[in-house]
Amino acid sequence: MLRRIRSGFDHQVLTFGDHYPPPPMTVSGLPPRTARRIDRTQLIALEAVAALQERCGQLWSDHTATTGVLVGMWEPLRQSLGATVRSYAPNLSRLASALREAGHPASGDAVAEGLAQVLQQVPPLTGDVTPGLMANVTAARIASRWDLHGLTLAVGAGRDAVLQAVEIADRFLSAGQLDVALVIGANGNSTPLAAALTGIKADSIAEGAFVFALTRASLARERGTPALARIGCASAALSVEDPRDITLTGGASPQRPSFLSADGALGILRALMTPEKPSRVHGQADRQVLNILPVELPATFEGRPRPRCQLVYAPATGHPQSAPLDPLPRGSLVLTNRPELAARLVNLADSADTTIVCTGSNDGPGTSAVATPVGDWDNLEAARVELRRPLRDVRVVADLGGPTDEPPADHVRRLHELAFLAASRVRAGGGENGTFLTVMLGGVRNGTPVPAAGLFTGMNAGLALDLPTVRFVTLATDAADLETALAQLRRESAHASTPHGVCVVQGQRHAVRLIEAAATAPVPGHARPSVILAVGGGRGITAACVRALVTRSSATLWILGSTPLDGWPQHLLTCEDEAFRALTPEILRQAVHSEPGRTLAEARRRLGRLRAARETARTLAGLRDINGPQNTHYVPCDIRDRSAVAEAARQVLAVTPEIDLLINGAGVRHSAAPGHKPLTGFRDVIQTKIDGHHNLKTAFRGQVRQWCTFGSVISPLGLQGEADYGAAGAYLENTARLSFQSKENEFTIVWPLWGEIGMAADPRVQAAVTRHVRLAPLDPDEGSEQFLAELDAQTSTPTPTPLPLRLDDVQVLREDFPSLF
Repeated sequence: MLRRIRSGFDHQVLTFGDHYPPPPMTVSGLPPRTARRIDRTQLIALEAVAALQERCGQLWSDHTATTGVLVGMWEPLRQSLGATVRSYAPNLSRLASALREAGHPASGDAVAEGLAQVLQQVPPLTGDVTPGLMANVTAARIASRWDLHGLTLAVGAGRDAVLQAVEIADRFLSAGQLDVALVIGANGNSTPLAAALTGIKADSIAEGAFVFALTRASLARERGTPALARIGCASAALSVEDPRDITLTGGASPQRPSFLSADGALGILRALMTPEKPSRVHGQADRQVLNILPVELPATFEGRPRPRCQLVYAPATGHPQSAPLDPLPRGSLVLTNRPELAARLVNLADSADTTIVCTGSNDGPGTSAVATPVGDWDNLEAARVELRRPLRDVRVVADLGGPTDEPPADHVRRLHELAFLAASRVRAGGGENGTFLTVMLGGVRNGTPVPAAGLFTGMNAGLALDLPTVRFVTLATDAADLETALAQLRRESAHASTPHGVCVVQGQRHAVRLIEAAATAPVPGHARPSVILAVGGGRGITAACVRALVTRSSATLWILGSTPLDGWPQHLLTCEDEAFRALTPEILRQAVHSEPGRTLAEARRRLGRLRAARETARTLAGLRDINGPQNTHYVPCDIRDRSAVAEAARQVLAVTPEIDLLINGAGVRHSAAPGHKPLTGFRDVIQTKIDGHHNLKTAFRGQVRQWCTFGSVISPLGLQGEADYGAAGAYLENTARLSFQSKENEFTIVWPLWGEIGMAADPRVQAAVTRHVRLAPLDPDEGSEQFLAELDAQTSTPTPTPLPLRLDDVQVLREDFPSLF
C-alpha cells in the first residue's frame, strides 16, 4: 500500500469486481448464508480488523470493555442500491414493457437489461439483507465479532470521515472513557451511481479498508506496544516548526483514486511514511486538521525552546468603532452593592421604569434596596416579575473598595451572583440586542485590577460566549467617583469588546496582553523543594505535576484532598478497572438498598465518590512507590471549611514547620449555561477556588516560601458554560499580580487544556475548549515538563501569571484572539 501511495495505484486493481467472496466464518463470525447477503463494505472492514489481529495480536485483549470501534462511513452502500432496485423489480419490469408498447423499445430494453444485471448480482432479499446494507451497522459487526464493549460509532463526514473519527477517538481516549480505539475507513462502492453522487469518475474510485489502533501513550508504554506516531487534536494547530502539509486529493485520476470516506486514512498513511517529521493532514472542511507527530517529540524542536509567555495588563490602543451606549438606559435593571451608590443612581436615572437593586446595607451584612428589596437568588426573579417585561438592559455598578487580602465581602458575592442570574434572564427574555454593562469603582489599585474585579471580568468573558446576542462591556477603574466611572463606561462601550474587559488607570485604557516573559537559566545551586504541600494533589493535573516533582527529587510530600479514603472497602479501592466495572451494578444495587429512601441518582453520586477515591488511592500508591511511604502523607480536607483547613495545617506544621512549595490545584466544575446552572453549583465553584485560597493563606501564613496556584486559560478567554470557573480563575490571577507587586513569592500558572486528565476527562469540555481555543491539549508528560521548567524559571525571573505554550501557539492566539496583542 505504501508503494502504491508513493508511485500511484494500478487502475486494473482498484475494485474487487462484481462479486466479493465472503470471508470464512473464522474471520467474520457469520455463517456463509448471512455473509453472502451483507454489503462488501462491512465484510472488508471485518477482514481488515482480522488482518490487524493476525499481524499485531489482539491489541485490545486487556481492554475489551473499553475498546471502541469508530467507522468512517459513506452512504448509500453498494448493497443498498442493489436492494432498492430488487425491491422495485416488478415495477421496473412493468416499466420496461410499457416503454416497448409506447414505441420506445430501446429504452425498454435498457431498463430490462439493467434490472437483469442487478438481479444477477444482488441476492434475494431476506432477513439478513436489511442490516447488511446499513453503513451504521459496520462498527457493531466488529464489536460483536471481537466482543468489544466500548463506544461503537459510525461517522458520516464525507471524505473527512476518518479524520473526524480519529478526532472523536482522541477525545474519548484522553477522557479515559476508552483505552483502545479502532478507527476504520472502508469503501466498497465504486459503482456509476457512487460516481454520479460524488462527482468523481467511476474509474477513479477505489475499494478497500484501513484500520488504525489508537491508545494513550501511557498504555502503549505499559504494554510494550511499538507506536508509529502520536495524534494531535484535530481542531488544534500544530506546535512545531515547518510541518509537512498533506491534503486529501484522491479522485483526480485512476493512479490517484479516492476511497471516498476512507480518504483520510490515505492522508494518515502518507504522514506515517516519514514518521520522524510532524505532519498536518488537511480535510476538505474548514479547520478539519489532524496532526501526526513523531512518537517522541522533545521539549525543544530543531533547537528552538518553547516560548515562555505571560498575561499582563498593558496600555490598550484602538479607537471607538460605534456609537456609545447609555450607561443608565430607560427600563434597565441596575445592580449595585452600596446603598450610597444606589441613592445616587436613583438620582441619575432618567426614568421611573429603571429598577435599582442593592445588595448591601449601612447596617452591616444584609440587604437593603432603593427600589426593590432583593437579598437572595430567588428574590431577583420577583424583581424581574415586577418589571413585567423581559430584561433587555442590565447594568452592574460595583464598589470594590476594601481589603484585597481577604475574601470578597458578602455584598460583593451577592452582587456577583445576582449579576449572573440577571444575565440568564436577559437570555430568557429573548436577549437579542440586549446589553450587559459592568463598571467597578475602586476595581484597580496600584495599576492592577483587584482580585474581586476578576469575579466580574472572568464571569463576563464566559457569559459573552453563552449569550452571543447580548453586548457585554466590562470596565474596572481606579476612579472612586460614580459620575466619572459612568462616563468612562460610556466611552468604553464605543470600543470593540475584549473577552476579559478593560481597566482604566489614571484615565488610560489597559487590557490583558500576551507578552513573552524572560526565560533565563535557573539560579545556580538553587535548592529544590524538600517539603511540598499539594492541595488537590490526589487527582488530575496536580497529581501529574507532583509526580514529576518527586520523580526529579524526593521530598516530604503532603497532599490535601477533598476525597476521604476511609469508609470504603479496601478491595474496591485497589481492584483492577475491569473488575471494578464488573462490580458496578452490584455496588449500585447495594447503595440503593442499604439506606431507606436512597434514590438511584443518589447511589450514582455515591459511585462517583467511590471512583474519585479509587483514583486518589491509585495516585497515592504510585507516589509512595516513587517517593517512599514514609515521605508521602495524605490529609483529607474540605478547603472550603476554614476550621478543617486550620486542623490540617496543625497536622502538617507539627511535623514540618516550613513549607518550601505549596501547590494549590483544587477546583470543581459545574458546567451549564446561564438559566440552567443552580446557585449551589455556582457557589461551589467559587468557594472551592476563592474561599479555599484564603483559608489556606490564613492557616499557613508565614510558613510557605513559594506559592503556586493553578489557573486556566478559560479565565482570560472564556468558555461556554464555565462563567463561574472563569470568574474564580481570574480572581486568583489578580491575586498573584498584587502579591507580585508586594514582592511575595506567589504566581498563578494559566494552564491551557491538558489531555487525558483534569478537565479533559470530560470529552464535552475538551471539544468545547478545542473549538474555542485552537491549542492542542498538553500531553500529561509534556505538561509536567512545562511545570518543572516554570518552577525553575521562577527562581531567576519571577512572573505572576505565566502561560505555558508551544512553539507556534502564539501565532494561533494572534489569529484567533487579536485583542491579546
